[in-house]
Amino acid sequence: MLPVSVARRRATALDVLWNAEAALAAATVAVACAPTRLWAAGCALQCLLHMACVIVELWSPRGTRVTS
Repeated sequence: MLPVSVARRRATALDVLWNAEAALAAATVAVACAPTRLWAAGCALQCLLHMACVIVELWSPRGTRVTS
């Protein structure tokens, strides 16, 4: 069994890779309808935001979670 940190980094890398692919696919989709283009741009933006949050969470110290 892998140590937690190695498994966590592999899962994070897979998550970032998956979302990067989804953002790229959504950004490159060629559609004629403006609402569909807006939806695809929103999906790409959501994937990029998710990737940023995952990376920040990976690099934040474990004991300093932000709570409201």
